[in-house]
Amino acid sequence: MAIVEDPLHSSKASGNLGALCYVNNCSSTIVRGAWSGTQSNTSDQQTCKLNFATAVGDWSVILTQTQRESWENAARNVTLINRLGHKFTPSGRQYYLRIAMRLYYLGKANDYEPPSALSSALVTAFRDIVRPTGRRLIFECGYQTRTSADGWIVFRAGPYDSQARKATEPEFKKFAQKGLTWYTDDLTMIDTKWYWYRSRWFFNDGNVGNWWYLQTRWVSI
Repeated sequence: MAIVEDPLHSSKASGNLGALCYVNNCSSTIVRGAWSGTQSNTSDQQTCKLNFATAVGDWSVILTQTQRESWENAARNVTLINRLGHKFTPSGRQYYLRIAMRLYYLGKANDYEPPSALSSALVTAFRDIVRPTGRRLIFECGYQTRTSADGWIVFRAGPYDSQARKATEPEFKKFAQKGLTWYTDDLTMIDTKWYWYRSRWFFNDGNVGNWWYLQTRWVSI
């Protein structure tokens, strides 16, 4: 489904419009040929479809009326951002589907209750360290929290030939998911190539932090 703001051919659009596909990324709008939908074949696509179907079924069948009302009440205090960067308040069903899909993706249990108020967690370090012992990139994430985060997840895009190449949303692929180990190694970087990484922390109740981005290049020592 396309979202359009102002004239039809303005840059404030997201999604397929006829033969064109508008993608908003890092404050830039990218226009390319529209993708023609096909049956989801990859394991990740099939898993996403199954998780979505499960979450939709949860709302209609498993959640009680009292639970649905608690999600509606919780959603009134939530602000989300759509693909055009505009803030909006979701419905209880929208909020539940968002949290449930996130929990299923992370492999976490769903207790069908709204998450608690977001903890005041701040990423204090997200950096790469090149170790001379091998082709290795290490992430370190630290927290200044009242409640420690339960884990973090990192996605990678690349390799790219130029530092000027910005990664688009579909190009980021899940690279690692960690619990109490606040680092991961990347042993697959190609010499002289550029990569984009993005990481966020998460709690087991479905709350997550903001995305933090890192661009780096591997050069053999």
